[in-house]
Amino acid sequence: MMLICTKTSGHVPLKILSIEDGTVLKTFNHPLHWNKKVDFIELFNEKLLVKQENENLQIIDVRNSELTEVSRTEFMTPSAFIFCTRASYF
Repeated sequence: MMLICTKTSGHVPLKILSIEDGTVLKTFNHPLHWNKKVDFIELFNEKLLVKQENENLQIIDVRNSELTEVSRTEFMTPSAFIFCTRASYF
């Protein structure tokens, strides 16, 4: 689970917590453009997706901090999200 703290000038503090017991697994600051609106911040498995207004989509591997960017011309901010989970049925 990801906990997003209050945005400060220049970055947003983030914590990744264990969903089992709430212990902090990782704490880090993600840099932001201070004058741009945050469209979304989403944790998807070990990838953190960060999109700001009129900026490229940033995909950060939270294990090793590797950054991949997708051009804003190739990725448009969605108007809605559909959250899918994998469930087991017995």
